[in-house]
Amino acid sequence: PRWLRTPDELHHTMHSSIVFAVDDEEIARSLLKIGKLAAFSRFCMLRPFQDHPPVLQCTNCWGWDHKANNCKVLTRCQLCSETHSEDQHKTVQCEWCMELLQTNGDTVMQGMDCTHNLKCANCALAGRTDYNHAADARRCPTCL
Repeated sequence: PRWLRTPDELHHTMHSSIVFAVDDEEIARSLLKIGKLAAFSRFCMLRPFQDHPPVLQCTNCWGWDHKANNCKVLTRCQLCSETHSEDQHKTVQCEWCMELLQTNGDTVMQGMDCTHNLKCANCALAGRTDYNHAADARRCPTCL
């Protein structure tokens, strides 16, 4: 087995991914079909390993393939794509969502944006209409 984080990173995080190999392709397919494995006193999700470098994303403009210290683009908010930083972002909660949450008996979290108020800068710039997520969302369709 091999952890996908450095030993220093492992000391500061509660979760990480691990790569392990089996020497029988049929066993590998069988494990992947089940989709989970009991390890470390819990069930862990399984998926095939894809060896590719991590995506480099700027924390200034939220664009790809550069870092903030080399960014030549205006600052963009990670949450709404406006020209301000996240720490200047004003949270917007709409009455419709608040009423729906309360009607369903769900917990109402103060200080969180409704998801339909989020706007990924990358998806918006690409002309996509499915941009209701933060710019660093793992399942951002522009990044995938």
